[in-house]
This record gives sequence, structure tokens and C-alpha cells, in this order.
Amino acid sequence: MCELSKRQHELEQSNHEIKEEAEVKKEIMTVSCSYKRVVGVFLFSFIGSLPVVLSTDPSTLKGLGKFYSALMLLMTGLPLLHSFRRGWTLSRHGIVTVTEDVFSFTIMQLFYGYIFSLILLFTISRWP
Repeated sequence: MCELSKRQHELEQSNHEIKEEAEVKKEIMTVSCSYKRVVGVFLFSFIGSLPVVLSTDPSTLKGLGKFYSALMLLMTGLPLLHSFRRGWTLSRHGIVTVTEDVFSFTIMQLFYGYIFSLILLFTISRWP
């Protein structure tokens, strides 16, 4: 009993730290996955990539081209989805979070969104 009473303060402190971490994660999810942010990133990405796709010569994707376009969609879509779900992403300077560096986080989301939209529109326009 004596040992438990000594560790009671440690347990309370640990529980308090866990609650604080949960609140921070909840705040990050609220900001990084907000409706306005998701719509804004995809809207700017599609608008930016549309002129590039429309300026290319039309042709159809065959065989291996379909596979590569699907693979590239996964490679660009998964980091974008991860940034929305987790609130952090990779940038030139390492890991950036939505709470510490909003500008770099947004730029990276727009970059991933632009490449994803570019490949998606290119694939859709070339599908037979």
C-alpha cells in the first residue's frame, strides 16, 4: 500500500500527459482535415492542373501505361491522404505539422494535390 501511495502521483501525472496528447491530436485532426482545407486543396489543385492536361496531345493509355498511371496515383494520393488524416507531412526541411508550420504544410498539401490532380486528369482523359 505504501508503494502504491508513492506512485499515485506518477500515475496521475502520466494520465494527465496522455489526456494532453489526445487533446493535441484532436486539435490537429480538426485543423488538418477540415472541410474548407480539403475542398480548397483539391479545388486549387484541379484548377492548376487543368490547363496542363488540356495542352497535351490526346492519346490513349494501353497496357503498362494504365498500370503506371495507377501506381503514380497511389504514390501521390497516399501522402496527401496521410497529411489530411495525421496532420503532418514531409517537406524539404523534414517533417512539418499543421500546428507548427502551417505555411509549409499547406504548400506541401498543394504540391501533392497538384501532382495527384495532374495524373488523375491525365489518366481520365487518356482512358479508352
